[in-house]
Amino acid sequence: MPGSGRAQGPSPTTLSEVIKQFKTLTTRRYIEGVRPYGWHSFSGKLWQRSYHDHIIRKGTELNKIRTYICNNPIEWEGRVRDTHLWARPDRKGCFISQSKSKRTLRVRPEYH
Repeated sequence: MPGSGRAQGPSPTTLSEVIKQFKTLTTRRYIEGVRPYGWHSFSGKLWQRSYHDHIIRKGTELNKIRTYICNNPIEWEGRVRDTHLWARPDRKGCFISQSKSKRTLRVRPEYH
């Protein structure tokens, strides 16, 4: 059903098809939310063209990737105006530490 937020057509069968549909759906949803929710519009593309997949073989690799994901928004500081939209303490596995000198985002120990 169009407009239901569900992908149309046959189900994806490869990882690249899944990623493509995910990026398409989330981009569409973001564009639809710009006006009603006051999200910032963007020029160009919301997603980078490709993606990086990686087989996680050890817990240390998983923790490294979790830390990267949690800290990624910090890398965008200065480019993302409404940091309160992503800096929420309810994000599973991440929390924000607000200090006067520096803001950091770390993986919660219980998710290691």
